[in-house]
This record gives sequence, structure tokens and C-alpha cells, in this order.
Amino acid sequence: MKTGKTRMIDLVFARKALFYIKILMICLLIAAATACAGQNEDEPAETSMPLETGVFADAQAIYKNQCISCHGTDLKGRVGGNSNIEKVGQRLSKAQIVNQITNGGNGMIAFNKRISAEEIELLADWLAAKK
Repeated sequence: MKTGKTRMIDLVFARKALFYIKILMICLLIAAATACAGQNEDEPAETSMPLETGVFADAQAIYKNQCISCHGTDLKGRVGGNSNIEKVGQRLSKAQIVNQITNGGNGMIAFNKRISAEEIELLADWLAAKK
């Protein structure tokens, strides 16, 4: 039979274990939420998207490096909400697309510190044509 002191030690241990489990769960949630921010350069990009030629080839390369993890190879989105951008040109103007990529918002991170303004313009041109 356990004494009062032994029970107290067991209770303290159980509380500490629950605390560390909660911390671990929070860390896992944060890691999952930030996983969409970009693709690991060591991993090959998925290639089910038809390859563009000419002007849009550079935009598609930027998309594969920066956007594919959240928006998918088919532009249908992977994280819900407005991540489906198959026909984003019908919903948003080029200026609105530039603003969204640059500043983020509505669940999307800002890319103004990840890619150049020129790359954002190329990407916005390509996406605005998706109607």
C-alpha cells in the first residue's frame, strides 16, 4: 500500500508528464502549421503540373519552389480555405494577387522577404492568367 508521500510523488510525476506531453503537442502543431511555408530544396518538386514555356516558365519555377507545398501541383490547394488557386484570376486582379503574395494574410504567409518583387510580379502575371 502506498503512503501519502508516495502518492504525492506519483501525482507530481503525472502532472509533469502531462505538461511535457502538452508542450510536445503544441510543438507538433506549430511544425505542421509552418510546413507550408516552402519546400525543402533537397526534395524534388512534384511534376503533375503541365510545364509552361516562354514567359510563364520562370513563374512556374518560382511556384514549384515556394508555393507548391500549400497550393499543390494542380493549384487545387492543400490547406483548405482559399488555397485553391486554379482560377484565381477570376477572383482577384493582378494587383490583388501581388498584394496577397507580398503581404500574406487570410492564412497565407508574406513572401516579400522570401522572393524578390520581380519574382512576385512574374508569379502574379502567371496566376492572373488562371481564369
